[in-house]
Amino acid sequence: YTKDLFYYPDQVTAAIEQERVISFIALNSAGTIVGQMVIILDTGKKDVSEIGAVMIQPEYRRSMGLLQLIKTVQRFVQENPRILPFCEVNLVTTHTLSQRVCGAFHFAPMGLKLSVHDRARFLGIEDSEEGRRESLLHAVRQVAPQDPICLFVPSRHVGFSRRLFENAGIPVDIATPNDD
Repeated sequence: YTKDLFYYPDQVTAAIEQERVISFIALNSAGTIVGQMVIILDTGKKDVSEIGAVMIQPEYRRSMGLLQLIKTVQRFVQENPRILPFCEVNLVTTHTLSQRVCGAFHFAPMGLKLSVHDRARFLGIEDSEEGRRESLLHAVRQVAPQDPICLFVPSRHVGFSRRLFENAGIPVDIATPNDD
């Protein structure tokens, strides 16, 4: 994960205490943490949170516990629109489970960044395409009604931009600067 704080318990604890993240955990029957999913509040963007950093022990990836964790986070987002009016996710395109979770959360694709970095390696996930570069899918979800976003785009991109925002259910006022 690019946000490496999740690999260090003391950094995660500090982020939770400073209310920069909300962490949801999954426990097995012995009370051991086997999974985590977070909402990152400190994204550097006003009124935007990021949902992600889903980390699950390989033997629990197809369990009901993972489904319950996802449903808990989804319910929290829906019940807290004032805290989380607008959410974003960034997914590696090789991790199709993340894309299915994104669909369950009703996120809409907004961008595809091709061949961004070396491929991520996930524990317990076979990858027959090692050595190929990774692409990222950026998706968004508006949880609470918002005023239209004022967007300035070249006239040749107006139609495409309008369709992206309409697909995501996000109101937008598009202006075109002089295209000189």
